[in-house]
Amino acid sequence: MQQCNCNQCGTSIEVADGINFVTCRNCQTSLKIHRTEYVVYTEVVENKQNDSKLNNYLDVQNLPQDTAKQEREQAQAELHLTYRKLDALNDEWRTKYPRVSANSTLMKQQNMGVAAISILAGVACLLAIFVKPDKMEVSALILFGAVFLIIGVASLIYANSGSGLIGESQAHERKKAEIKKKIAELEQKIQ
Repeated sequence: MQQCNCNQCGTSIEVADGINFVTCRNCQTSLKIHRTEYVVYTEVVENKQNDSKLNNYLDVQNLPQDTAKQEREQAQAELHLTYRKLDALNDEWRTKYPRVSANSTLMKQQNMGVAAISILAGVACLLAIFVKPDKMEVSALILFGAVFLIIGVASLIYANSGSGLIGESQAHERKKAEIKKKIAELEQKIQ
């Protein structure tokens, strides 16, 4: 069973697979069922409250089709679903990472900043050795310098690797771009 609404009054209708015509139980309107990959929707064929020229199923089947109107209606239905997909994608990110922006460029810049500061701190520690500290300070400076350099290089590698959170953000942005492209195509069809 598939769910759709009467195109005349909006009443919810359940339609079995393979059924192409139904009559709305609320307004008695004859409806043709249209199916797309994403949505099932109806088109008014005959409203029994008006005098209709169509009296039987064969006449209904042979109705001339307004394909441009149908395509616009189909595009509108698909557009609605596509916007819902975009909202769901954004909600998924906010649920998974409530305090993290999905902007991979910003994440890369932040990691590059951490890398630059860490490398500078490491170099500063190693250069401080030449200021003639005592033996204890030299080993501490070498240790801190090495740790800062390792953190800096690791941050650089992570920022450019496309893995971890940055990789997830990039994948999120790719999906978002695909959905926005589909939205633009559907909006073009509606106009």
